[in-house]
Amino acid sequence: MTRALPAYFRSERQIIIDAEALVKEQARLTPERFLARSDGIAADQRLLRLRYGQFLGEEQEGKTPPPTSDAAPLPSQRFGGEGETLEQFGHVHDESEAATLLDPDTRTKLKAALDAMWQAELGLRHGAPRAALPFAYRALGFIKQVQQATRIFLARVGPDLPVVDETRRLSGKRDGLVRSALPSLTLAEVDQAPATAWRALGDPAGPTAMQLAALDRWARANPTVVDPLAVAAAIDEVTRDPACVRCRAALGGLVWAALPRPAPGVARRPRGDAAGRRYLDALSGAQ
Repeated sequence: MTRALPAYFRSERQIIIDAEALVKEQARLTPERFLARSDGIAADQRLLRLRYGQFLGEEQEGKTPPPTSDAAPLPSQRFGGEGETLEQFGHVHDESEAATLLDPDTRTKLKAALDAMWQAELGLRHGAPRAALPFAYRALGFIKQVQQATRIFLARVGPDLPVVDETRRLSGKRDGLVRSALPSLTLAEVDQAPATAWRALGDPAGPTAMQLAALDRWARANPTVVDPLAVAAAIDEVTRDPACVRCRAALGGLVWAALPRPAPGVARRPRGDAAGRRYLDALSGAQ
């Protein structure tokens, strides 16, 4: 049984060792086998070059393969959405929270290492590992210099806390301290037009023209409605055919998705029946 090894990146030193071993075995290999092994080492050199190129913000080579017939459908995007547009056409090369800044000298050395890797890959692609070895050694030297360079990390900005009064610390005095009370949970004032229209859609009589008009005004003015045009089209269908069950269900689904969520509240514990109340009163009297 063949054991599958995990995929990993070869280092520049491993690429040099493989190229030198290939040069020594050239006399015992056929030209086709020699060229295939040289091309395999060139592929490893390319992957390593792309990996180091990410530190300089270089683009990844290749294009995204086209979707196949059995591919999952892409999620629908709202036209003109700023986040979707930036995600589709923007180029984000690093994370601001963990960005590594390299000084100009280190960036120059890393760029020289990438150029040497490119020349080494070119020689390996043409089946000339002996000509590619000097460039591989040069790339290894630049990589060692980059690894020994000093890195500058972005420091996180901490909160600006007030100075502690040492005279009051551990004294137990609470003069001047104000305990902020938690705000009470109150029901937010919401427009009753969508809720009224949604309940009327389930009645046999259906919503009235005034209710549908109020719902249309609410959908156009409410920013929480994802697709106001779809709501307007569903209202038109219900207006033309009030007995259409499918039209009512479609409009009800759109309205339900845009309804505001109720504010959370604390449920009062039930008092229980008469026997339970007598038991609680007995416990209170025993105390």
